[in-house]
Order: sequence, then C-alpha cells, then structure tokens
Amino acid sequence: VPFHLDQIDIYAPGQESAQKYMFDVPVVELNGRVAMMHRIDEPKLVEILQNEKAQKQDPKP
Repeated sequence: VPFHLDQIDIYAPGQESAQKYMFDVPVVELNGRVAMMHRIDEPKLVEILQNEKAQKQDPKP
C-alpha cells in the first residue's frame, strides 16, 4: 500500500507535539487521527492503510 510518511522530531524547537505525545512515541497519525501508538504492528498498519484506501475509493453516500 503506497503512502507518504513524515517523520517528526517532537522535541525540535517549535514543535507542539512534545506535550501531546511525550510518553506515547512512536505515534502514527492518519488523516489527523491517531492510528497507532507505543509500538508499530506492521501487519495491522498495512490493514489500516488498506481500509483507508478502500474507503476513499468507495465513499459511502
């Protein structure tokens, strides 16, 4: 499943994510929603991405 990944240093100057995710890294956000945190389960992440792609291709009325 193709996707674009932005890796963000939450401790970089000017980053507001440090307070939000300080104890929860790594965090995967998908379209502004937290999809996964604390550890990355690759098969589950692929499933989440495939579901997201399917929803975009077949929007509900």
